Amino acid sequence: MIEPLILRALIPFLTFCLVGCFSNQNPIPPNVVSGVIDLRDWDFDKNGNVPLNGEWKIKWQQFEIKDTQSNTYTNIPGNWTNNFKSSYPNGYATLQIKILVNPKTKFLYLQNGVTRNAFKILIGDEVIYESGKIGTDTNSEIPNISIQTVSLPSILDGTIDINLQISCFHYHVCGVATPYLIGTHNGINKSFFEATSRDILVLASLGTLAFFHFVLFLFWRDEKTHLYFSFVCFLASIRLISIGETRLIYNYLPMGLYELMVRINGITFTLLYLAFVRYVQEIHPEKKYKFI
Repeated sequence: MIEPLILRALIPFLTFCLVGCFSNQNPIPPNVVSGVIDLRDWDFDKNGNVPLNGEWKIKWQQFEIKDTQSNTYTNIPGNWTNNFKSSYPNGYATLQIKILVNPKTKFLYLQNGVTRNAFKILIGDEVIYESGKIGTDTNSEIPNISIQTVSLPSILDGTIDINLQISCFHYHVCGVATPYLIGTHNGINKSFFEATSRDILVLASLGTLAFFHFVLFLFWRDEKTHLYFSFVCFLASIRLISIGETRLIYNYLPMGLYELMVRINGITFTLLYLAFVRYVQEIHPEKKYKFI
């Protein structure tokens, strides 16, 4: 008798949850097509932020803004490419996008994504944000990663022209790795704090697990599984600081330490892999599992 009563109570509850989830979904924002995104019918206050994903114009090895008849495009986010086919090598380029918004919209904010390795954001000819120092070769570039929210200049005619100057000489993968967001001040800040909170929550969880299992190892020295699992959690938490959603640590590092962080990421990944392998070996020490 109890089980049918529980099922009768659960079915309406689950139905209500599912209806609520689907009814609260915001409309899907449009993508950038041929360097243009049309947001004239988009209500930023009601529908939230818009990721500027899609086909951005790319001016290879150009920092000066020039209008040319032939346009080349690359997918953002992603490694920069020549018309979505062959990848460009290390170098520098200007990425361009035109955003159409409601003429009544006066103030919007932009949050940049992970852009390797140095970049400068311009609205028209006005520089609104710069991370690191862009250059035309390895010596003139100072790489840096920083995710920030910046206010866009007053919108007069419903058109926002973004020019993103990027140089990439200190890393083998170039371009924009995570989406750029446009929205209201409250919307952008909410998105950033949510991403930061997720990183901090996972970081705290991994750190707690690492400390807990290390203490267990101190009491039971013969149980090395605790030690290796503690290493796995600790190394994963270290990597999360630099490869999490907001790349938290980069916002507080002085310029010039980018290459050091890239090396630390590589070392921690290798150690994390080895620690996990040793952890599995301790759980399954039998010879029949050795090959696996």
